[in-house]
Amino acid sequence: MCAREIERRMRRTVSEWRSRLTCDIAEARQAFRELLTTQIQFTPFIKRGYRGIRFEGRWGLEAVFGSEILVTKMASPTGTVKRWQLRVSGFSDLKVA
Repeated sequence: MCAREIERRMRRTVSEWRSRLTCDIAEARQAFRELLTTQIQFTPFIKRGYRGIRFEGRWGLEAVFGSEILVTKMASPTGTVKRWQLRVSGFSDLKVA
């Protein structure tokens, strides 16, 4: 499979996931169940006078791209494994009264 075909497949898959996550609530919940490899953790915080909720979770690349990705010619310096763990996070911008 050539690089262009891989890119096309990845873009199509990401587009399908985006569509699932922006559909109705039940479909989005099911999509999150398939994507996430851990539970979402919510942590309240206050920063610069704003109250927010930080949320973190981990998602698996296999759920997005399948198990057919073949990587060749890759090098990993020592200590990079932890940096490859992807996080989902965000916050609210509600001002603290």
